[in-house]
Amino acid sequence: MHSKSSYCVVCSRFVVCLWVVAASQTDARVAVRDHFDGKGLPAGIVEQLRSIDNEDFGEDSCKIVPKDVQLTRHSSRSGFHRDIHTSVSVLLDQSHHCTSCHLLLIERLPGGLYVDLYQSAAAVDFGGPQILAFEEIDLEKPAYLSAGHTILVYPSSSPQIIPQGREVVVNFTTEMPIHLRYHRPSAEPDAHSAHVSLPSPYALIRCTGASHIGTQTTADDDADGLPVYKAPCSGTSNTNCLWRLLPQSPRENHELHFQVPVGQQSHTLLVTVVTILATIAGTLAVLVTMFRSSTKAKPD
Repeated sequence: MHSKSSYCVVCSRFVVCLWVVAASQTDARVAVRDHFDGKGLPAGIVEQLRSIDNEDFGEDSCKIVPKDVQLTRHSSRSGFHRDIHTSVSVLLDQSHHCTSCHLLLIERLPGGLYVDLYQSAAAVDFGGPQILAFEEIDLEKPAYLSAGHTILVYPSSSPQIIPQGREVVVNFTTEMPIHLRYHRPSAEPDAHSAHVSLPSPYALIRCTGASHIGTQTTADDDADGLPVYKAPCSGTSNTNCLWRLLPQSPRENHELHFQVPVGQQSHTLLVTVVTILATIAGTLAVLVTMFRSSTKAKPD
């Protein structure tokens, strides 16, 4: 029996426990790389995907060769609570005759921000993405005590498919709420904010339902040159599917940057004194109110 440990993640309305087992040797034809060569996933993410002990779905996927991939993203709202909007547009040749496509985003969250899995689960019913995490995310820790996280993001909305002559454009959109963590007070008098960067996500695609004209691919077939990985078929699935990593131009930078307000260490004494005085004043106000109420309640 394998040694197992559990990582709990929240997806939709359910708490899903992913049991992690020692990764077994996978087929060399499935693109699992020991080092990041600029075309595949980093080794750390690959190992996390391999650790998910799901059953293989056994579904033949529709083989695709994207002619062009465009990824755009931006953030909305301000302060410590932001929304990340991501759009992925994939240009395909209609000769593939795929009937449906699905997108998977692999996000690498730095220690300076986090995703509230419970909030994300509640938002699924309103069109929010399904999110899986490889480890528990502590919502209360400050940035200097937090490590980064890797999450899998599955857009809930159906993609928009637009025919363009002999080609077809498949558009995916998703919106993910994030929260910035508090940072350590600064000793520099001129430092009033900390910088947090959210790297560009890895985008993977899975297409199914090819007709007899289209071609099929299995785990042993990656002749189109796109790295292939096994990952959960969806945010609620306990089976794995084959996902193809979409190419991105190294010249394009989709990293998002945030400025987080930080306190000043020189203000520590002032903040402490004001906090103590406010606490004492509040306590006295409560005691006086209770005393007056009890006095009025006594019979003559």
